Amino acid sequence: DPSEALTTGQDIDVTWVVENRGVKPTASGWNDRITLTNKLTGQVLARITLPRDGSNPLQPGDSETRTQRIHIPEGPMAAGDLVLTVQTDADNFIAESNASSSAERNNSATLALQTTLAPYSDLVPGSVEVTPAGGFTPGQTVQVTWNTLNLGTRTVETDWAEELQVVHVETGTVIARVAASSAWT
Repeated sequence: DPSEALTTGQDIDVTWVVENRGVKPTASGWNDRITLTNKLTGQVLARITLPRDGSNPLQPGDSETRTQRIHIPEGPMAAGDLVLTVQTDADNFIAESNASSSAERNNSATLALQTTLAPYSDLVPGSVEVTPAGGFTPGQTVQVTWNTLNLGTRTVETDWAEELQVVHVETGTVIARVAASSAWT
């Protein structure tokens, strides 16, 4: 159960308890699986399979607590209503039975999560100017200046690269390409 508001790009610890409610010890290892899904779109955002070694069988009536850190992906697809599913013995390695014949159907639990979109940078070019302003001739050198704006809600904390392309309007052919970089300050 999350103790704080969740945002995209965040790591969370998932903890669950595996119980042996049967009458025999586990005969082998098994896989537990954690799946994080966007409830609205059905998109699987994360799926982690965790093997459990069978060398130390889980005895009847015993339980063990397992924990795994998962990463909520960056971006809008991971914002909103999410469903976290933990499934023990996800690949049915352990033969299970009980009086109500529900032993194979009680191996999963779900938790509804709400995430918000984390702050992100959004770099865009602005104030583009060309000197001279027009009347170019083939082979002529022109100066292009611009500034880069951050329209996002997060400060840029790293260097970035920019590229200037001159494209022929009628053919779509790239005539010139110049790479530029900016040091973050």
